[in-house]
Amino acid sequence: MDINTFSREEIVAIDRISKNGELHAMDKVEIVGLTSEKGRHLNGRIAIVNGIDSDEKNDGNSNPYLAKQEDGRYKVTVEFDETKGKEIRPGVNKSTGKLKSYSLKRENLVMHDIGPGTIARDPVGKEILRRHGLDVTSTAEREAADPETAGFFPAILQGDVVRAREILEVMKRRGDPTPAISILDATGDAALSGGINYGHADIVKLLLEYGGNPNQVCNIPMMRDANMTYFHMAIMMFDMIDEDGGSAEEIVNALLEGGGDVHTMSPGRGTPLSSAVNIKTNHAARMRIAKKILNKGADPNQIIAIDGPRNESLALFRACVEASGPEYSDEDRLEMVQLLVDHGADPGKFISLEARQESCNAIHCVVSRKKNDVLRVLLSCEKGRAAVNAKRVEKSPRVDGQNNGDGETALIMTVSCDSLERNKEARDMAVQLLKARADVDITDSMGVNARIWMMDRNPDPERPHAKKKELDELYEKSEKIGDPSFWESEEVKAFIEEGDNDFVKCDNCGRWSDEIFQTGSMSKFQRCARCKNVYCKCSSVKCSTMLVIYYIHMV
Repeated sequence: MDINTFSREEIVAIDRISKNGELHAMDKVEIVGLTSEKGRHLNGRIAIVNGIDSDEKNDGNSNPYLAKQEDGRYKVTVEFDETKGKEIRPGVNKSTGKLKSYSLKRENLVMHDIGPGTIARDPVGKEILRRHGLDVTSTAEREAADPETAGFFPAILQGDVVRAREILEVMKRRGDPTPAISILDATGDAALSGGINYGHADIVKLLLEYGGNPNQVCNIPMMRDANMTYFHMAIMMFDMIDEDGGSAEEIVNALLEGGGDVHTMSPGRGTPLSSAVNIKTNHAARMRIAKKILNKGADPNQIIAIDGPRNESLALFRACVEASGPEYSDEDRLEMVQLLVDHGADPGKFISLEARQESCNAIHCVVSRKKNDVLRVLLSCEKGRAAVNAKRVEKSPRVDGQNNGDGETALIMTVSCDSLERNKEARDMAVQLLKARADVDITDSMGVNARIWMMDRNPDPERPHAKKKELDELYEKSEKIGDPSFWESEEVKAFIEEGDNDFVKCDNCGRWSDEIFQTGSMSKFQRCARCKNVYCKCSSVKCSTMLVIYYIHMV
């Protein structure tokens, strides 16, 4: 549809349709005109119209995209705002990470992506399209003129394989070799979309038998914009299909065996493999699907563009840190990371994260998140060990001349902060990195190396950094012995497990404490050696309250 061939009057009419025409599920709209304090932040945002939760969708009605609610409003889901950088995006629920939905009046919604199917819903729009030689015959009109093929989409949505096969046979008998992709719904989308969305595995298999193409790009606006195929869409929507009782895994397998392309890239959405890694509701199915995709030749090191070409990810990154939720346990994560590593995923491959102003690899990422068990899997492969001394790139400005992290190796990241003193995960990571032959003499962009940090480089010489010094002594001993197995010794295990050094300054005289004690189930307290002041190691309100309780108890 070339809009340049339309007259001014026709363009005005189409603009009217965009502002006043009936909306369908999956339409892309822009939110406008909200004046309330809570609503103003939504103005200008792009949203997707939700379908109504009603049996009217598949009780024989040929249009499965009904969206107007009983009160005349439309429920819309707000997309991510791609321009906000690190800022929390108002379209995202902070606690769950899921997109928020809002119920809005039609006057506050302007169609953002208006195509022939949308224009044809309006009588004037239909006439405009007809004048320009476009086929605007609706599904209802087509079925009225041809009763033999009537009811095809209701059969698809209801999972009626018998009726769907009858219609496909009629079409094939008339000479159409691929009827499954010739019969389109009201939006111009093929029947595979309905079969996938409603979780009907037998329908999907039937459509593939009659010429359905798993690599055809879906015509739903947000899917079409991302160049997403039906095969990829089935994986991305796995959790929703399974939640509705559909056989999501059976559908994905049918599309994959039907020729689903494992190499496709959907800008902003990733690849079939990265979407499989992100499946949340069924870990066993997640593993099986990811393994099948890898066995079909998917590249685990294919860069995924997110929110533009300068913000990237990898399937391995998603498995290591990005995939989350109560359904994604630590054990599940380790199994997925191991699968990717076994199939050639490179822990040393760098990605660019412009939103965070850095470039790093998976090893840097898991070290920063203190995922010591994941680090162990990454360093178990040759590619991981070869990347142990890679330097991360940090572009954010330095503050007060301090290093912003630019040029740091994973080892420097581990030993430069107080985490080594406070928790065994950081100590375990330091040991793993040294065992993998991390170089203590490589310097960051400020000229500081891991050895200097291990020798207790700190602005306040009074601060006790016992664990850093202990690690330095262990390193010296390992160099003298010259046996990598030293890092598996009981001495090293004791260093990892014992004696968290969680000292903070006295809140009375400013001296570093030399004693930590704990009373019952209460938080740890410290006693200053100089003024004998007792104080909590944490400055939070909760701990301050506990300290008051402790004093009352002592009195």
